[in-house]
Formats: sequence, structure tokens, C-alpha cells
Amino acid sequence: MPIMKWTEQLSVKVGLFDDEHKKLVDLINKLFDAMERREGHSALGAILNELTDYTVTHFHHEEEAMKKYNFPGFDAHKKEHENFVSKVADTKKKYEEGSIMLTIPLIDFLTTWIKEHILKSDMGYSTFLVNAGMK
Repeated sequence: MPIMKWTEQLSVKVGLFDDEHKKLVDLINKLFDAMERREGHSALGAILNELTDYTVTHFHHEEEAMKKYNFPGFDAHKKEHENFVSKVADTKKKYEEGSIMLTIPLIDFLTTWIKEHILKSDMGYSTFLVNAGMK
């Protein structure tokens, strides 16, 4: 059962970013499902790696669009991305070292951060980029 569902409320009206956000939601659900099934350390680690890598790719796409169209909130948005990547990288490292387990609070952090980031920060660029010509 998914822990997070995509809804139209999360749409930023830019097709590429909506598709990437949907993929992030899918990866969080995949991680949650694997955790609930008590899959092995390596299986969970592989999903966590995929989520980490895909997040970096998605953030790069957003940042490139913001730079291209001179989005005025670029610096603050980029800082949010950097903080999230740092937090996830630290979590991943601790998981690989065996010092933490993947738990419901971690999954809650991921789902809450993604939802809040999309609904607050990403919606801040939505109208700007759509008006600049992105679809």
C-alpha cells in the first residue's frame, strides 16, 4: 500500500517536473514497500541509492530551468535542494555503515519533505516558468 499518492494538487504544470515528481513519489513508495516486506539490507540500499540519484537528477533539471529563465528565487530554491541532498546522503551513509535502519520516521521525513517542497517551494516557480514558456 503506498505511503504517498500523487494528486493533481502537486502538479507544477510543467510536464517534465510533474513526471519527475511522480517518479520520486513512486521511489518513496517502493522504498516503503520494501521496508515493510523486511527486504534485505542490500535491496533497501539499492532503492535508497536509486532515490538519491534520481533526486539529484531532478534537482539539476529544475535548477537548469530556473537559471535559463532567470527565476528570482533560484538561490533559495537551490539551497533547499542542497540541504535535502546532504541530509539524504548522510542518511544513506549511516544506513550503509549499519548505524541506522530504514524506519517509518525516515519515510515520513521523505514524504513530508517532498510534499512540502512541491506545495511551497516548487509552486513558487510554477507560474513563473509556465509564463516563461515551459510546458
